[in-house]
Amino acid sequence: TYYDYTRTRIFEPAGMTSTAFPRRDERGAADAVAYEPVMEAGAIKRDAFVAASLGARGSSAGGASTPVDDMLRFGEAIAAGRLLDKAHFDLLTRGHVTMDATGQQYGYGTIVETTPNGASWGHGGRAPGTHFEFRVYQRQATMLVVMSNYNTIGGPELTSALDDLIRLDPPAPPASPS
Repeated sequence: TYYDYTRTRIFEPAGMTSTAFPRRDERGAADAVAYEPVMEAGAIKRDAFVAASLGARGSSAGGASTPVDDMLRFGEAIAAGRLLDKAHFDLLTRGHVTMDATGQQYGYGTIVETTPNGASWGHGGRAPGTHFEFRVYQRQATMLVVMSNYNTIGGPELTSALDDLIRLDPPAPPASPS
């Protein structure tokens, strides 16, 4: 099955010991519940939320249960060649189709963005009550993982702010006195 394949070909080789596609009725105490805000007169009602309704189980479209540490292991496994050979890594991390006016490109399963301060690749997504973002910045030797179980604008805003910080060029060292 899809679930057996992802477990044996991706999660286990990457060392993602806490990642799976649990049935939602079999969730453990450590699994986050997805929440949606309560709306009132067209605005988010402060401190009010309800559990989001998701399908019975995640799929290839998303819905895995994973902690941040496992996502970092995933990124490290790809970079180390444990999941893909070099040719397929290059296909994954290189843009093939320009998506929109931002210049972002779609790779084979990733979003690739190139700026003057370097490129990033990764993928993210949203579903009721959730926001997820995973990006790898090779020049900065940095991975970004943002996970939220509450679907307001906070997840995308945090992702954008962290992306800006990661892409900053470090300041030049001070000149030595002459």
